[in-house]
Amino acid sequence: MIEFRGELSPESKSYVQKESSKLAVLSCLIVTIVVGIILIFVGALWEWLVVAFIIVPVFMTIGAAIPKLNAPIKVLDLYLPQKLIIEGETMSIEGKKLFETRLITEVKKVVDMGKCYYIKFNRLPLTPYFIFQKNLIVEGSLEDFEKLFESKIERKINM
Repeated sequence: MIEFRGELSPESKSYVQKESSKLAVLSCLIVTIVVGIILIFVGALWEWLVVAFIIVPVFMTIGAAIPKLNAPIKVLDLYLPQKLIIEGETMSIEGKKLFETRLITEVKKVVDMGKCYYIKFNRLPLTPYFIFQKNLIVEGSLEDFEKLFESKIERKINM
């Protein structure tokens, strides 16, 4: 069993905030494109309708691209992991309003960012919350963690 527990540093929180914004922008772009295509067909009947309804998704996308507006730290703190447990074939994270379990086989890559690890998965839903600082390990060792994911670790020392 490997366990990380504790509060993330401001640098790690900022990284999660940026990743969360990237996912929000992606979601808004998909909505904007789908709604835009539908409205272009409908708008052929009412030209003013297209302009009115395309503006809203565009502003949503712009708002999602601003991390401090999209995911303020006060709100983000409710969803940040305070505990990660890797046991057997599963990994679970817990926070104030967050609990998520994933299979280890679903891990696409583990990004080693110097002071922390960020885990990306190869299936939906995409999540920015699987991030853990190396100094918060309370059970197991970093060597055990790296051995578990040795073929999937990607070193990226700038955060």
